[in-house]
This record gives sequence, structure tokens and C-alpha cells, in this order.
Amino acid sequence: RLYASPLNDIDKALEYADRARRLAPSNVETAGARGLVALAQGEFRYAHSLLRDAADKNPAFRLAFAQAAYGRGRSDDARQEMQKLAELESASPGQLAAAKSFLELTNPQADPSTLRPKVETRLAEAPNDLAARLVGAKLSEPEAATKTLEAILDQKPEFVPAQKALAALYLRDPSKYAG
Repeated sequence: RLYASPLNDIDKALEYADRARRLAPSNVETAGARGLVALAQGEFRYAHSLLRDAADKNPAFRLAFAQAAYGRGRSDDARQEMQKLAELESASPGQLAAAKSFLELTNPQADPSTLRPKVETRLAEAPNDLAARLVGAKLSEPEAATKTLEAILDQKPEFVPAQKALAALYLRDPSKYAG
């Protein structure tokens, strides 16, 4: 975990997570650690499969599991997991903040006019928060939204919500996007 986020050496994290998986293939912690690396790499499907059991057995993986579900386009599942996380007494302040922000930003009944300050606040706290970046793009003018969505997909090509949002923009005015 240390290499996957604070030290920001994804290659080293991958090396150690894969080694741990080979040594203990049925260990939930090693599956969870490899799932965190997959999530950091934008491999949402693989991360989701690895983190499923890990999140059930260790709540520390619940946030990552929810993020993997969201990345796969399973927003309802992600919201359910974030709600569980928000109700956990053992959740860290960072996990609680991420869960609360996610639930606010992805609330289908949310008034869009109230979301912009929430997006700005969340991006100030966590600049790479995919939900905040996506909602921010959706609140932007089409040109700015396109640039943001393309930037997200450059980093995380498998991020289904951005794929769908970008496709919707392309369908709105295909002449602007004809190659």
C-alpha cells in the first residue's frame, strides 16, 4: 500500500503485490493489496474482482472496492458500498470524507446548482477524485467537459462513467468531433 499511494511508485507496488499474491494466493490482504494497485492503474474490472472479498473481510478495502465498482460503471453498487462505509464506526476520517463526498456528488436527485461548490471543495482536497472530476465535467460547457473527460480517459481508459459522458457529448454534436 505504501508504494501505491504515498511513495507513488506503482511499478514497485505492482512488483510487491504480485510477489505477495504468489506467496499467499488465498490471503485476503494480498488480494486487497493487489486490488489497490489495479485500481491505481485504472484496471477497474480486475480491481473490483480482487477487492470484493477483501472489502467484506476487511473494511479498510471498502472505499477502494466502491471506487472500482464506480469505475466499472456500477454507480448504484458503488453508492451502496459508500453508504456502508459512511456508517462504519471504524472508518478513517479520510474514508468518511471520500464516502460523504461521493454520495453527495453522485446523488441522482441532487440539484446541479449545489454541486459546483462541492466539486471544487472535493477537488481541493483530492485533485484526482474521479467522481468530482466527472461531475465537474458534466457541469462545464461542452468544450471544457470534453477536455476534462479526455484527460480522465488518458489516465484511466477503462473508466466507464467518463466513456459514457464523452460519448453523450459526441452524440450531441457529432460534427464537432468527426475525425
